[in-house]
Amino acid sequence: MLLFVIYAVLVWYGAVKWRHNWRAFAWVGGGIVGVLIVIKFHTMLDGWTRQEIYLPVLQTLLWSYLLLVGSVGFFVACIPQSRGAWCCDKCGYDLTGVPGFADVCPECGVPISEDVARAAERRATVVVSAPVPAGPARAPRDMVEILGHTSLSHTRSAAEQTPASTDEQDDDRHAQHQPPSQG
Repeated sequence: MLLFVIYAVLVWYGAVKWRHNWRAFAWVGGGIVGVLIVIKFHTMLDGWTRQEIYLPVLQTLLWSYLLLVGSVGFFVACIPQSRGAWCCDKCGYDLTGVPGFADVCPECGVPISEDVARAAERRATVVVSAPVPAGPARAPRDMVEILGHTSLSHTRSAAEQTPASTDEQDDDRHAQHQPPSQG
């Protein structure tokens, strides 16, 4: 059963790889011929085994599978390849950010036309511009400032300190949450 899924994915992969090209349509056509061969083999198997193996349900499934593989494959093959004006005419490499003095595509070596170079430079100014910070950057914090409220920042370590009683902890919490007195 997994073989049918893998076969369909391979046919559709070829359609995606060469979409909007004669190779994509030939690939999908070859995939359809492969399913037709399986259908014919199943019919011939019926004759060889004197109607012991022939399954009408399998024939129905194979014709439905043929329709699925073919229709999705041809649909994908008809989708045009999208390339921006800033891409190489031959390989489709995105030339945004390629230095203006480059005369050839760094991917395939084909000369870059003036229109493509201008479009890539226009896109580079739009894409590359990063936001400028509004104010100065925050100064880095050191560990004493971060741990200033813990016992680790005091002169004695946490192991040397005696634990406070529950009443003292409650008094400390209340003192922290009290609004400052205005006097």
